[in-house]
Amino acid sequence: MKTKTLTTIAQVLVSLLPLLFLALIWNQLPETVPMHYNMHNQPDRMGSKTEMVFVLSFLALVGFGVGLLLRNIHKIDPKHKYHDNAPLMLKIAWTTVIFIAVLGVFIVYQTLMFTKNQDTIFSGKGALVLVALIFVVLGNFLNNVKPNYFVGFRTPWNLESEENWRKTHHLAAKLMFFGGLLMVALILVLPEPITAYVFFAGIVPIVLIPFVYSYLLFKREKQ
Repeated sequence: MKTKTLTTIAQVLVSLLPLLFLALIWNQLPETVPMHYNMHNQPDRMGSKTEMVFVLSFLALVGFGVGLLLRNIHKIDPKHKYHDNAPLMLKIAWTTVIFIAVLGVFIVYQTLMFTKNQDTIFSGKGALVLVALIFVVLGNFLNNVKPNYFVGFRTPWNLESEENWRKTHHLAAKLMFFGGLLMVALILVLPEPITAYVFFAGIVPIVLIPFVYSYLLFKREKQ
């Protein structure tokens, strides 16, 4: 119980880091700040800096909520497979909490730099790099996820076959890991105006191929 409580407190604190960062630079921000950017990293909607508090609070709730859910899936898992995944689920929970917190910090930092008319290190590429990196990290975990209804590439075919699940996730893990690395490299190298298109184009095969592969395995097993 003590370990669970400490984990919960730690994840709450990590989730609140973007709000703490915002509080530290609050007086440096003008009353009106960018709230949304288009595909070319140009702000297409402005808003009050107070609105950022609500946005970051929502991100904190999402990050902590997902982490809490992953750590307590065993209570609603109909297959009772969670305990096989418990250590891995904890790692994924922490990855999610940290990723969303870092994304929130980046949003605040990007806003501060924009209001000062300064480019950040990654400029508009930073958020895309962060999301691509989460693919790399989760790809490293995915190969070890046991069959369950909540985490992984769940299809009607691999939920009924452990062999199908294992092979599908073995392929998906490679696609996410190496695909994520490739997207990071392309985002950093290519001109900024096209990086968003490259990123979204890269997500399609990473998501689609494992589902098609799972179905083909199912058809082969039937034959």
